[in-house]
Amino acid sequence: MKIAILGITGFTGSAIAMDALSRGWEVQGVARHDAGISGATTIVGSVEDTAVLDRAIAGADVVVGALSILGGMRGKLTAVYQHVADTIQGSDTRFILVAGHMSLKDADGNYLADLAREQNMDAPWAYEALENVRMLLATSGVQYTIVAPPVTYGAMAPALPATGRYVISNDVAKDQPESISGADFAKAVNDIASSGSHPGEIVGILAAE
Repeated sequence: MKIAILGITGFTGSAIAMDALSRGWEVQGVARHDAGISGATTIVGSVEDTAVLDRAIAGADVVVGALSILGGMRGKLTAVYQHVADTIQGSDTRFILVAGHMSLKDADGNYLADLAREQNMDAPWAYEALENVRMLLATSGVQYTIVAPPVTYGAMAPALPATGRYVISNDVAKDQPESISGADFAKAVNDIASSGSHPGEIVGILAAE
């Protein structure tokens, strides 16, 4: 299994890389500097450079989009992910997009990011994440799964230990105060990647109680 990770130096991307390496997978990523992950190949460059991006995803069985809008990428992610989708369109390569919690829906089927926008919330990361989701939903011929973490997930959340357990939910946000560790979130993503489960779905990844 060869996995290409966009955002391999980030909180989620690096955790996915480490979990993938523990499975014996070939791991490749693109970053502005060497990821420093032993066993993984880093293609140094910008994901905005389509030649660099093409090298990063070439021959991959799975591409994981785990980019952040930080570091000058705000407003640029959708174009990057659109290029990935266009490149793998019609192939067997799977695309797993890591979206934000607000890309999930409420019980009435409304995206949380849309509700936040109606309330004029300052949440540019959430709005851009939803743009990425909508782009992928509108692109035919791509084998994708969209995954979203709990609301408190991320590098700024309190560090949590790996448990080796997780729960996959549907696209409706759950009231769960607990977050999930990066390692457990990564395990869930790679289990989806290896099994081919949840094709064409948006799913939440939660901590197991």
